[in-house]
This record gives sequence, structure tokens and C-alpha cells, in this order.
Amino acid sequence: MSYSLLDINDCIEKVVTATQAKDVATVEVDCGDVPDIFASRTEICLMLEKVVENSAQAIQEKEEDDRGEIRIATSGESDKASITIIDNGVGMSADVRESMFEPFYAATNGRAGVGLTSTNYLVEKYGGTISVSSMPGGGTVTRISLPGMPE
Repeated sequence: MSYSLLDINDCIEKVVTATQAKDVATVEVDCGDVPDIFASRTEICLMLEKVVENSAQAIQEKEEDDRGEIRIATSGESDKASITIIDNGVGMSADVRESMFEPFYAATNGRAGVGLTSTNYLVEKYGGTISVSSMPGGGTVTRISLPGMPE
């Protein structure tokens, strides 16, 4: 793995394209001023990709035919970079939220159950935190915070 100072905003458009999220949802991106983080571009993009993929899949699982929405915003303080990903997909029950980071746990058939496990691993590897708020039918809000490099 190659590590360097990285602006997480540089990963956002790459992730939106890689996940094909725009095929199933209207995607709004609001990139704020964030401190650089010392990380692997590949790992940070993978971490974000798994969350956006889950958002797109949750939107596809909705029974309504209306186009879904995914909002991605970044913000920062001098020592912290934050990413918030919000979708209006099917949401998650309390039982799913409780198990979502467990290896090979998948709430829906046909999934491997490693996406959020790997996301959680990478967030922790870089000394960050991840929180998920969701309720059935209410969409999901995922917040990731990573330590930034002081200027």
C-alpha cells in the first residue's frame, strides 16, 4: 500500500462513478474544506465506495418507483475530516444495525456481508469513527470521521 497526504474530496467523484450510484439515484455532492489525511488513496476510496454501494442498493430495494437520493458531504476542522452520506433507501431495523459490522452478515440474500465490515476495519485502522443512524423506511445516515494532519 502506498500512503500519502490525501484530500478525501478527491475520492468522492471517483467513488460515485465506480458505484454507478447516479444510475439509481440523484447524487448531490457538497465538498467542504477538509484537512488532508495520511492514508492510502485505494483504501479510503474503497471505504467510501462500500457505503455508497449500500446506499444505492437500499434505494433499489424500495418498492416505490421514484428515483432515490444520495447526498454526500465533507467538512473538516483542523484535526478532523468528516464525511456524511445520506440516502432515502429502505433503511435498517435495530437488529440489522446491531449486526451490520459483523463479518459475513448480510441482511439481504445475495450479498457477501463484507462491505461494511471492511469499511469499519479501515475507519478503525486510520483512527477514525463511524456511526450509522437508520430506521425502516426512513433511509440511512452514515458519518465517518478521520483524523486530519495538522497544518
